[in-house]
Amino acid sequence: MDFDGACGGGALSGINATRARVHAGATRNTLTRSSEFFLQGFMAAFMSTIATQLNWGSSYLVEDFYRRFLKKDGSEAHYVNASRLATAFLCVAAAVVAWNLTSVSEGWKDRAGVGGGHRGRVFAALVLVAREMRGAKSPR
Repeated sequence: MDFDGACGGGALSGINATRARVHAGATRNTLTRSSEFFLQGFMAAFMSTIATQLNWGSSYLVEDFYRRFLKKDGSEAHYVNASRLATAFLCVAAAVVAWNLTSVSEGWKDRAGVGGGHRGRVFAALVLVAREMRGAKSPR
């Protein structure tokens, strides 16, 4: 659109061209800012999920394994520090696994392999052994 001739070429032609440039810049910046807003929301949700998984995993490691089998008489401060170390360990382990994955589908295949097949039976056997060690009855 030719803004110079929109008003007959007088003093208003410069104003219309300026308005067009301002509108184009505002539209371009608005789309960028809204995209950044959504990106920040997705990153916050992602980091919340990661933090939840790390805390969940360290809780299981410390409460169900370390406290039960390795150090039964530690103070709460000791277990808090052990949980911090377990969180760091899980973070490093997750980074190593993520670094070695070549595709997302490989990760899903590995995840499916934990629940089924040979690895799934080994995991189930370990769960049953742990239940027997703490005195729980196995389901029949």
